[in-house]
Amino acid sequence: MLAQSNILTVPGAADALTARLSAQAGFGAVYATGAGNANAQFGLPDIGLLISKRSRFKAEGSSEALLP
Repeated sequence: MLAQSNILTVPGAADALTARLSAQAGFGAVYATGAGNANAQFGLPDIGLLISKRSRFKAEGSSEALLP
């Protein structure tokens, strides 16, 4: 990926389903943010509701969804 000279489009994936759909759509990578997780889970802005363990749990689920 890094050796390519074209622009890499990377969609945000707030959960495992979004990560899997992004992979199936042909994206080579996805990213996640704490704010994105809070927005998707609670429908609210990120005000520190998610603790780091919860964010890690969601990130692990998303990464497992990308495995073949």
